[in-house]
Amino acid sequence: MAALWLWGSPGVASPLDPALEAVIQELRDDPDLAGLALAPPPPPRPDWRVMADAQYLGLTNPRFENIRTDSDSLALGSIALMGSPSITPDTQLLITLGATLARFGRQTESDFNRVNGSIGINWRFDPTSFVRLDVQAQNVHSVALGSKFFSDIAVQFRIGQTQNLPDNLTFTYFYQARANFADPNSLNRVGHSLNLALGIPLSDQLNANLSYRFLISNYTIADRRDIEHQLSADLRYQLTPNLTLRGFTTYVNNSSSDNQFTFDSFAYGLGFNATIDFN
Repeated sequence: MAALWLWGSPGVASPLDPALEAVIQELRDDPDLAGLALAPPPPPRPDWRVMADAQYLGLTNPRFENIRTDSDSLALGSIALMGSPSITPDTQLLITLGATLARFGRQTESDFNRVNGSIGINWRFDPTSFVRLDVQAQNVHSVALGSKFFSDIAVQFRIGQTQNLPDNLTFTYFYQARANFADPNSLNRVGHSLNLALGIPLSDQLNANLSYRFLISNYTIADRRDIEHQLSADLRYQLTPNLTLRGFTTYVNNSSSDNQFTFDSFAYGLGFNATIDFN
């Protein structure tokens, strides 16, 4: 499932000059955690499913800028159709079509609706290693302006491995390269990241995940280069095979050649996820 998180390369802050690009960018990666989770998805299931997700976040720096604003809250509701039909026993076609409603507690002028889709291929070239290539697109509509204020097409490549450790721990690491073609084109960029994630089973129903990402983003139109560190943790409780309750937190430190976007940010929240599987 793809994005919170949160936060990839930051943007600017209101729909008037796509300031929520940091939130939006990571939503496309992981609708289950809006970009916070860094680990790649588990091996795709050979079926189709509908996913509904709701989450509530607190943000210490909602604009993701050096000039800090008051903390804010963000409520997200998403629904998506997701498919992973098998092409070969080791290769799956990945398809997603989804929509998200985002509403801020204070900065209601930044509320947005988002439609996104992706298509890709995931190949496991041995039992623990994978390569993934996909194309993702999104269109973000400003509620206040009543019109589109941001759109994006991204081509993404991942290669990595998942290792089983003692005590049923899992360690996943992968390299990711991503090229974004955005409107406005000042947000066009190429990113390279190293991603690490540790999965810790605490019981049959309770799991913890710790993640770290190091990201370098080079903007192709704007004179800007960002270096970002992101630490994330989440705790997930499996109520039923198709219902999950989770709590999560993330810390981001971003250093930019454009000092306006040199910042730190802390986010935390609760979420609920439901899926319906079908063949």
